[in-house]
Amino acid sequence: MCNRLGIEHRLAPVCYPQTNGQVEVMNRTIFQGIKKNLLDSKARWYEEFPRMLWSYRTTPSNATRETPFSLVFGTEAILPVEVCLPNIRQICFDEEKNEEWLKKDKLNPKWEGPYKVGRVIGPGTYELEELSGKAIKHTWHEIYLKKYYV
Repeated sequence: MCNRLGIEHRLAPVCYPQTNGQVEVMNRTIFQGIKKNLLDSKARWYEEFPRMLWSYRTTPSNATRETPFSLVFGTEAILPVEVCLPNIRQICFDEEKNEEWLKKDKLNPKWEGPYKVGRVIGPGTYELEELSGKAIKHTWHEIYLKKYYV
C-alpha cells in the first residue's frame, strides 16, 4: 500500500526518539492533554485516554486548519452533544409535505422484475412469467418492458 501511495517506509530505533519527530510531537500533545485533565488521579490515566484522543481528533490543526477526523473521514465528527440536539433539518421537517412527496412514488423502483416473456399475445403485447416459471396475470405492452440480460 505504501508503494501505491508513494510513501517511503523507514524504521526508527526504539531508544532514539529524535529520528521520529512527528510521532514524538503527537505523543507530547497526548501526554499534555492527559496531564491537564488528571490533576491528582494519575493512576487512572487510562480512563482519560479515550476522551483525550477524541479531543485531539476533533480539534483543528494550526497547520492544516482541519481536524484529524475530517482529514481521515472527509466529514466532521458528530459530537455526542449534537446527537441529542435537533438540527435545522429536523426543526423544519414538515410531516404533511413529506407524506405528499412519498405518495408521488419517487422512492419506489422504476422497474420490477426481472421476468421472462411467457408468450406473445399480439404485436407488442406479452404475457410475462417469473424466473421460476410462475405466470403473472397481466399482459404488458412493449413500451412498458425493458430488456434485462441474465
